[in-house]
Amino acid sequence: MSKVVTLDLNGHLKQGFHVSLEIKEEGYSTIICGRQGNLPPAPELHQGCESHWKIYRSLAASYRIKNKQIITQTYVQSCLEQCHQSSIELKKSLNQWVKSEGFREIHDCIKEQLSPTEPARFLMRGHDECLQKLPWYEWDMFKSYPYAELGWSYGNYQATKCINTNPGKVKVLVILGSPQGIDINIDKNILQGLPDVDVCCLYQPQRREINDQLWEDQWDIIFFAGHSRTESQVGKIDINPDDSMTIDDLCKGLRKAIDRGLKLAIFNSCDGLGLAKSLFQLQIPQIIVMRELIPDAVAHKFVEYFLQNLAGGNSLYLSLRDAREKLQGLEDKFPCATWLPMMFQNPGIVPLTWEDLRGEKTPTRKLHRVNVIQLLLASFVCTGLVMGVRSLGWLQDRELKTYDQMMGMGREEKADTRIVIVKVTDEDMKNFPGLFNTSKITDELLLKALQKINQHQPATIGLDILRDIPTYSVNQVDIYPQLTSYLRENSHIFPICKVGEHIITTSDDYGYSPPQNSRKNNLSFNDFVVDGDRVLRRHLIYMDPPDSSVCQARHALSLQLARNFLSKSAGIKLEVIQTPTGKLFQLGQVILPELNNKVGFYQTIDDGGYQILLNYRSTQNIATEISLHRVINHDFPADFFQNKIVLVGYISRAKGNDFYATPVSDKPGEEMAGVQIHAHMTSQLISIALGERKLLTFLPWWGDAAAILLITFIGGIPILYGGKSLSVIIMLGEIIIITGIGYYVYITGPFIPTIIALVFITIYAYVSPITRINHVKENK
Repeated sequence: MSKVVTLDLNGHLKQGFHVSLEIKEEGYSTIICGRQGNLPPAPELHQGCESHWKIYRSLAASYRIKNKQIITQTYVQSCLEQCHQSSIELKKSLNQWVKSEGFREIHDCIKEQLSPTEPARFLMRGHDECLQKLPWYEWDMFKSYPYAELGWSYGNYQATKCINTNPGKVKVLVILGSPQGIDINIDKNILQGLPDVDVCCLYQPQRREINDQLWEDQWDIIFFAGHSRTESQVGKIDINPDDSMTIDDLCKGLRKAIDRGLKLAIFNSCDGLGLAKSLFQLQIPQIIVMRELIPDAVAHKFVEYFLQNLAGGNSLYLSLRDAREKLQGLEDKFPCATWLPMMFQNPGIVPLTWEDLRGEKTPTRKLHRVNVIQLLLASFVCTGLVMGVRSLGWLQDRELKTYDQMMGMGREEKADTRIVIVKVTDEDMKNFPGLFNTSKITDELLLKALQKINQHQPATIGLDILRDIPTYSVNQVDIYPQLTSYLRENSHIFPICKVGEHIITTSDDYGYSPPQNSRKNNLSFNDFVVDGDRVLRRHLIYMDPPDSSVCQARHALSLQLARNFLSKSAGIKLEVIQTPTGKLFQLGQVILPELNNKVGFYQTIDDGGYQILLNYRSTQNIATEISLHRVINHDFPADFFQNKIVLVGYISRAKGNDFYATPVSDKPGEEMAGVQIHAHMTSQLISIALGERKLLTFLPWWGDAAAILLITFIGGIPILYGGKSLSVIIMLGEIIIITGIGYYVYITGPFIPTIIALVFITIYAYVSPITRINHVKENK
């Protein structure tokens, strides 16, 4: 990963500096390491810096001017030795200064965060001119990073838009100023020899010519070769033998060029710190100048090395470092040549490449193979972690709540017109005071209701009322034998019993018997299975009762009613398929997938019997309901029960314990009565067999793992690709999209664990250093 190390030095060499460090990844605003420190006053270092450059100028002046016959070889040799010695002393003083105690934490932070094998940019920010003239390239720590380079900036900056001027070509405006004593044509030839360049040369131009070119055309690079100097911190260039000008003299034209895509200014001329300051204030993205007088031979070689590296595909900063270090081969005659080139960088702009200049790509973040691998690795780690945590049941409650929300979001459905519920209510107890015994309907009244219903030819009747023992009316008439005989004679009536518990702790755990002499094939249990939060989400359709139970029914009331109705109305039979792992139930063409523990979000449940997910019909009333009072009084149309499934049961708060929380009615006071749940279950089985509604299923464990892996990987890409500043917005968008996809899959196919994937996408949005995508790739 490419990193940017920003050192903000506020102060002066004679007074000391307050130093702020920020380390970020290229193209991102998140600070991964920040420190505060200080550097002490260093008047000796200030004096040593001025003394060194004074010696250097006396030597460099003789090299910059061709006509140097008046300068003796002895004088040059003396200057060389003095300059060499003063450079050694200056390097030593600089490294001693940065070892001060107040700078130690900053030093350690940089060492901790940077790797010698990865590219990095050091961005120094400070206004002290002497600070800028120190040989920071010789800082011992900086030299430990061969893929790092150093640039400078000032405090005030503004990011500019990168505009492609002429795709496929790099447009260069070359200004060749006064040639007195130097050969500026060599620079021109180097530029013209670069690949894919469109060069416009202005030779010793007038001001008007430069201004016209800035206004009339678009430029990627402005290059100046000639003489320049800094006077009172203001830079000047000699554009011809008779005229010189400052950057301010061209500010309007330069601003126009910047707006049109100017990206780089190179001033291959002497003493350019004043030029750099003025150019930086105009917000030119990148500026290269020389910090002192530069010999003609060094100037030519720098341009050659730098532009060849840049055009060869290296990054801007590594091209600069490579060019500087190659200048060491000239330091036997031109000491400190490697110290001269300086980069000034607008911090709001990502450093350019030659491809950027050619306009063949936009400066957007790229997905590189290494980043894809890191993101994929992070997704695998997240998937493995969540599957492990999920298997312990720690996520079950949260996933169940998400499932309930999905169920509650279902589109409104119509009631199932094939079902009628005869409800025994608290009001009925008041209407028939002698025919209820402690809130239980008596055998006499129940028999009368069944006879009334049966007269109107229902398809089948489900009796969701336990009748294991007689229930007498006030007159103590024993109607129980007549009731049980009636139930046995009518094979389309299915009474219930309760299986109870496998582990016996109380008498109730043995369950409740069916009515005496009941048909064996008509026996039906009314047992439900509820989750740990007391919400009923599962549909138990079959079980093998324990031998201790007084109820030996194997089929649920819902299954008995559904298969009886389907057999009569559609010729659909219930089939049992034997497999090596057990039995499977099939209604028509649909196999009912058995719900087992460790599948989907169910990781800690009792999966005894044959269970499926209960798909509630999204409607206020599952079926038409009629009170017992109206049935007894024959207050209903003649065809009201004809060919219908009739469920008879309590909807009475006096009974108290036959109400259940469900995903579609889970608020206190809105629980669903047992007979209504039997209606939902029966409706589900019939609808599945007839292809009217989908069957709720889970993916196998490996399918869940693959879904989590895919969602976290694909979902992580735009977050990391978009950068930290956009990550929250992208995260919110992904939550909406993935939730929508999850809901669509829920209503059309197997349930996928979207909530888990969304949790990790949220984590990605805030913690993504391991998979962060580079803004641009730094070339080594």
